[in-house]
Amino acid sequence: MIMTSQENVKRFKAKLSGLKRSRSFIGWGESARFARELGALPEDLRAGVTDPRIGAELIAAFYECDAGTLGRCDDSSGNVGDVFRYDARELFVSYASRCTDKKWLGELVFRVIQSDDYGVRDALVDCALDRRSGRPCIPVFIL
Repeated sequence: MIMTSQENVKRFKAKLSGLKRSRSFIGWGESARFARELGALPEDLRAGVTDPRIGAELIAAFYECDAGTLGRCDDSSGNVGDVFRYDARELFVSYASRCTDKKWLGELVFRVIQSDDYGVRDALVDCALDRRSGRPCIPVFIL
């Protein structure tokens, strides 16, 4: 079944709400499975959301659910954190690089990074500059 962009957004938001509400602990042995499930969320957006502003907002909301994910699992292996550091970051760069309102984008990133209890939100700041090449991943925005 092919979903519309609005249906994808609604489903994504429902899954995020579920992550925020869940209280069950995820042990180390279950964390790889949980990371795969979590990694499917950004992939759902990639498949169904083409508007860069909406996509950036939703990935920002994904980062804001870090307490509902990392806060309730044993991520000793780093699998869950990697979803934020790599998968979500890559998709954020994709949306942000196509976003025309860089002031709005900077404000979005600034809002999200204000609280980074789990050390994964700083991946959004790292998006501004590719450390390997020294070139901007996102056209420069002011924080």
